Amino acid sequence: MAVEFHELTHHGRGAISVVGVRGEGSDGVLDSCFAPVSGQSFSALKNRPIVYGIWNSTGEDLVVVRIGNDAFEIQCHGSLAAVDAIATDLAAGGAVQSSDAASWTLARNELQAEVAKAMESCLTQRTARHLLQQFQLWGEVNFNDPEIAREALLFTTFGEKLTSPWRIVLCGRPNVGKSSLINVLCGFERAIVHATAGTTRDLVSQHTAIDGWPVELVDSAGIRDEGNAIEQAGIEKARQLIADADLVIHVVDATDDSSFDPLLSQHRAGLVVVNKVDLCQQPAVPQTDCPRMLVSAVTGLGMDDLQAAISKAIVPVVPGDDQLVPVSTMQRRRLEQLA
Repeated sequence: MAVEFHELTHHGRGAISVVGVRGEGSDGVLDSCFAPVSGQSFSALKNRPIVYGIWNSTGEDLVVVRIGNDAFEIQCHGSLAAVDAIATDLAAGGAVQSSDAASWTLARNELQAEVAKAMESCLTQRTARHLLQQFQLWGEVNFNDPEIAREALLFTTFGEKLTSPWRIVLCGRPNVGKSSLINVLCGFERAIVHATAGTTRDLVSQHTAIDGWPVELVDSAGIRDEGNAIEQAGIEKARQLIADADLVIHVVDATDDSSFDPLLSQHRAGLVVVNKVDLCQQPAVPQTDCPRMLVSAVTGLGMDDLQAAISKAIVPVVPGDDQLVPVSTMQRRRLEQLA
């Protein structure tokens, strides 16, 4: 077996990354890249399960852990640059990058291995807990019970979102406070905020977590008929995103009863948020069948309730610990065949 390596953690920024190396001659490849602080070669330290040292090309302090015969884990800094440098050096030393992620897991079958691959793209602690539970369930599932398959397929969308965020689009007329709401929900200022209507000329998106669920908040351009060509291009993008969003939030101004656009609420709006309630004693609350939330992005009034409403809207039912959930296309197709 040739010496192989594979990034075991998600390929992205983090505190720590882990790169697996295996195959006869692995210690020799590591000798060419890694210098233990003891001054000895790595291959001479066969009796040490954990070796601390320096990665030659970057000067980074890291740890190499022996996990079996000719099998090792390089535990390094979680930056992309650090991982890419290790991959480059291992390849230069004769190792081959493995594309078979499943073979690096403890999976009992290919469907369980799909969950292991999904874990590499996990975004929050809450979704990680669900995926760990699914890893166990997919190793024990009874594929002779159509009812199990039918129940699992009810959570197809939920399973897809465990590895990609729910997209939430905030739409509405200019200057109703969409950018300010995005900033409060994210906990820092990302979108441009200005008193001039139409300041947000393009789509601004930010990834965050709400109630532990990964979400992408999209601050759309204010939708209006007038405006220059640049603004209109942003508005057209916003209309396209609204059609594909997992949740549409229609933001209106509590001080302006003309800021409500009935057409927007008819177009898949899930929540109507009445912003700026701190500026008036009697907010202009539109008549609509959609749930309405009264908030102030400035004072924070109603923001906790808004986050709870968003969480309920994107995940109306949270599957129990013993509920099978498909997290990949392969799993979904297998369940459809059984059901």
